[in-house]
Formats: sequence, C-alpha cells, structure tokens
Amino acid sequence: MATAVHLINDEKFLPRFIERYEEHHGACICVVFGKEEPYQFIQPSETIFNSTSWRESFGQIDDVYVHFMTYQKIRWIQKHAPGARVHWIYFGSDLYELLMVFHKLELIPSSSNSKKILPNIKGKTLFHRFTRVIRLAYYHTVFSSFVKYRLTTFRFWNIGDFDLFKKHFQSNAHFKFFQYGSFSKSEIDYVKNVPDKNSTDQNLRILLNHSGTRSGNHLEIIEALRTHDDGTMIMHPILSYGDDVHIKVVNEIGEATFKNRWKPQLDFISRLEYYHLLNRMSIAIFGHVRQEAGNSIFISMLLGIKVFLHPNSLLIPYLKSNHFIYFTLNDIGTEDWASSLTDNEKETNRSAALVYFSENRINQGYESLVSSSL
Repeated sequence: MATAVHLINDEKFLPRFIERYEEHHGACICVVFGKEEPYQFIQPSETIFNSTSWRESFGQIDDVYVHFMTYQKIRWIQKHAPGARVHWIYFGSDLYELLMVFHKLELIPSSSNSKKILPNIKGKTLFHRFTRVIRLAYYHTVFSSFVKYRLTTFRFWNIGDFDLFKKHFQSNAHFKFFQYGSFSKSEIDYVKNVPDKNSTDQNLRILLNHSGTRSGNHLEIIEALRTHDDGTMIMHPILSYGDDVHIKVVNEIGEATFKNRWKPQLDFISRLEYYHLLNRMSIAIFGHVRQEAGNSIFISMLLGIKVFLHPNSLLIPYLKSNHFIYFTLNDIGTEDWASSLTDNEKETNRSAALVYFSENRINQGYESLVSSSL
C-alpha cells in the first residue's frame, strides 16, 4: 500500500499541505507524532495514522518525507523504512538548537540570554536544561550519522539554510525547492490592493520584528535606533508572542527609551489587521540571524516598505539571488538610511515578492514530491 509516507506533527499548516499534496498526487499517507487522537488540526481519515498504530503489513515504503526532523522520526524510519529514500522537509528549529549547542553558532545574542548556565538549552530549571543537554548530545550523534548515510534531499525554499546545514554536517543530500504555501491567495490579493499609506504622516514609523523571541536582537536594535533618534521615530514592536521574560525586558527598555513613542503590539491581531499595521510603516526591521518571519518580510517588500535585516541573516543569499533591495542593521545611521525606497526600488521588491508568493512556483515544489522528480 505505502510507497511514500509523510512523518508529521499536529501543526496548523499541515492540513493545507495535505490538501495541496492530494491535488497533485492523490492520497497523502501521514504518520502523526507527538500526540494521540483527537488532534487539534489534523483531520482523521483512512490515510492518517499515529506513530504507535503503524503496522509493517501496510507495505514497502520507498520514500519517507520528514516534516520536522526528530529523534523519534529517525528511529521510526530505521524500524519501518530501512531502505527508503529520506527527504527532509525542513522547518529550521529542527536544526538550529543542535548548531547553537554543539557548533557554537550564535543565533541568540548574549544580551538576551538571561540564564547563566546552559543558556541555549530549553528548560525552565537548571536540572531540566542539564537533562536536555545530555539527551541532545546523544541525539546529535544519531542525527549526524543519519543525515550522512540516509538523507537523500533537503527541501526548503531558502538555500541559505541548506548551506548552513552542509557547513556543519557531512551529507550527500541535495537541495530541492519546496515551500508549504500556507498563506491563502486571497490574502496576497488583499495585500496587493491595500490602500497606500498616508503620505502626510511625517513620523518615521518603524516595525520592530514580528515577535518577542530572543533571537530578534531587540536590545541591540533599540540601542542603535536610540543613537540616531531625531524625535520622529514611532516604534511599533510586535510582542504578542515569544519569550515572556524577554518581552517584559524589551518592553520596559523600549518605554524608557522612546517614552510615548513606543507603541508595542502586545495582543494578537488578525492577519488582515497586521497587514494594515504593516502598511503604515516606513521601515521594517527584522533582527534574526536564523530564518524566521519569512512571510512578514516578503509582505513588507510587497507593500513597498524599506526592510532591514541582520547582516548575518540566513535569508540574504535568497534575497541576493532574487534581486531584492534590502538593507542591514549596519546601515542604520548611514546617509539616507531613513529615506523611503524609490518607486523603481519598490517595484523591484514587489515583483520579486510576487514570485515568492507565486502559486505556480509553489505547485512546482509540490510536483517534485514524487520519486520520479528527485
């Protein structure tokens, strides 16, 4: 029965993936990890199994697609699909923790590491972090061997993450474009037709990141902006989710620095409200090194907003190869750094962003999810 199997988690964008996949290839056989039924997002069907309910009698597996790599999924493959080709549909967080802990990759600035011992390890207490680092050390060994000997393809839309992976791990896997396309076409059409921002606003409205995660370099950005503040900056940090302790610190320092010009977004808003907020911005600053906030960045480009990224951002190779016009944190304070993009620059970014959101391009990635296209 099973020639291709997808190992997934109960994530909110996976039902849309299953729909898209089945439009191209028919039934999508999925094995769900981490939760028992009933699931929050995944709808039950005859092709949806739990990791504990799979049986060898379901047939030979030729291809396994791993959506978010974990130890449990590696062990499942070794048991149920020892000869299958393995395709990693990459998330990002399934690699970053290993790189931070064992490969000295600094994705979270030291200024936002409030923990003194094992700061890059998840866990509320020192005991939890110590236990986790021991487990991670074992997983790192298993992962390294698995990607070296079993991984066939690495599937993602940003080749910068593949380059990062290859820099730190031995693997013969090759890069294949894939993008979930979890956004809806109607949303992109909506953004394309959002009315232009009010040109009479003389303030410099700055969006600061898309969340309150520690990887956003909030404090460094606030300090850089403070140095060049002429009194017209209105700060709009998105702090509706992330690390609660970090959010509190960022909000306190932001208020102390910018007073009533600090306008934090602390509550969740709908996507359409978020797009309208974005459209009011002069500048959008995303301080992550890791691949994060992709849709927010490209929506900003689509709206003609001037975008600043971390100079080591993993998105930069993608932006360069697709001819986006972008700036980095190093440009803050330079001549004309706060000026708007020209009409030609806006159109360049708009065209490139529309390619990122292109249904044809996304469909090509889905078409490649068969062994004949490997």
